[in-house]
Amino acid sequence: MAILSNGQSYKWFIILSFLSLIIVPSMILSPTFKTIAVFGLGGICLLFEFLSLKNLNSKAESFKNEFRQTLVLIALTIILIVVNYLV
Repeated sequence: MAILSNGQSYKWFIILSFLSLIIVPSMILSPTFKTIAVFGLGGICLLFEFLSLKNLNSKAESFKNEFRQTLVLIALTIILIVVNYLV
C-alpha cells in the first residue's frame, strides 16, 4: 500500500488504465464483455484521476497546470467511455 500513498504513483495507474481503455475493448468481440471492460477500466481510470486531483498541492507552482491536465484527462476519459459504449 506504500505505492498508493505517493501522489506521483497515481500517474502510472492512470496511464495504464487509460491506455487499456483504448486498446482492450477493441480486442473483445462479445458486446457484453466489451461493455463490462469499458465501464470497469473507465471506472478504475476515473477513480485514480479523482484521487490524483484530491492529492494536488494547492501551494505548488504547477498547481494550475496539473489541475487543468487532470480535468482534461477526466473529460477525455468520460468521452472515451461514451464513445466505446455507443460503438
